[in-house]
Amino acid sequence: MWILSFPRKYNTHFNLIFQNFSYCILLSRSFTFYQYPAAITPSPEQTFRVCPYRTWILEMFYNMNMALYEIRKYPDKILKQKTVELSDIDTQTQNIIDNMIETMYGARGIGLAANQIGISQRLCVIDLSLRESNKIPLIVLINPVVVQKEGMIDAEEGCLSIPGYMTSIKRAEKVLVKGLNREGKPVEIEGDGLLARALQHEIDHLDGLLFIDRMSPIRREFFKRRYKKSLKGQENDT
Repeated sequence: MWILSFPRKYNTHFNLIFQNFSYCILLSRSFTFYQYPAAITPSPEQTFRVCPYRTWILEMFYNMNMALYEIRKYPDKILKQKTVELSDIDTQTQNIIDNMIETMYGARGIGLAANQIGISQRLCVIDLSLRESNKIPLIVLINPVVVQKEGMIDAEEGCLSIPGYMTSIKRAEKVLVKGLNREGKPVEIEGDGLLARALQHEIDHLDGLLFIDRMSPIRREFFKRRYKKSLKGQENDT
């Protein structure tokens, strides 16, 4: 067995977690890698990701530094503003990406754009595993653009920024998207079905568009009236 001592700066964290334990933990010689829950509070349906380089104890440190952002709700003005392209992918950008991923999982969503958490950067994350059992990995896109569309299809759609509301939206059936991954390398993603819809939905966010902007003027006006009425009802309840 090996004994791993932790730096003094982590003692506060361990006082909170292991109040009656010493600041040493026995780890097996093999340093076996574990599956860990994608969400901070996992549910039975939550997909589990495999960490290729962190042991469970390092994963615990990682989650301590995670932060769940507040998701901005309609009619917050930032949701109508076009985001700015990233010219430099630095440590701060990586932290934002990690926190966006955890925020998305925490809200049980399948996609999240940076302006939905108040950051006007052309950045989004997508993971369809809560809706579909597929082998598509977590997607992180920086400066994404739709370069090709094919076909049209109607399907129900919702949004974390307009909770509780679903409606049918017509979008391209297949798309080709270009952008950068979190390492800054160019990527191309060709998607159909739910993936195509999620890509278009998140890129719309980055362009300052909500899915209700894809509705007809009459349907959109009807939605606005109902939504304002529901907000007033919530205020009266509080």
